[in-house]
Amino acid sequence: MRRRGQLSASDRNRLVYAIRGQLDAQHSLDALALLVGMDVRRFTGAFHDAFGVSPWQYVMRARLDEAARLLRHGTAPVTDVALATGFATPSHFATAFSRRFGVPPSRYRAAAS
Repeated sequence: MRRRGQLSASDRNRLVYAIRGQLDAQHSLDALALLVGMDVRRFTGAFHDAFGVSPWQYVMRARLDEAARLLRHGTAPVTDVALATGFATPSHFATAFSRRFGVPPSRYRAAAS
């Protein structure tokens, strides 16, 4: 049972599945809040309490984690990895990836192989 302003375990699972299952989608606060039956204001606070980051930070981390996995274990070009994980441009992807992992995507892939 969910207390007012908190995400239940099933709410958290539903959000994780929705976000990680569609990394290339635009995840709006309205849509995510609706998924768990909250208004945006309550949802934003409850999400941060449950996950320790904002919804946007969570989406970005999920995208970058999947991109790192694809670079380690796949052969798709970096541009394809960027688009598959929801980045509008390869340059935005490279900047975000470098900020998170300390190296550009191409160097990350080379080091992983």
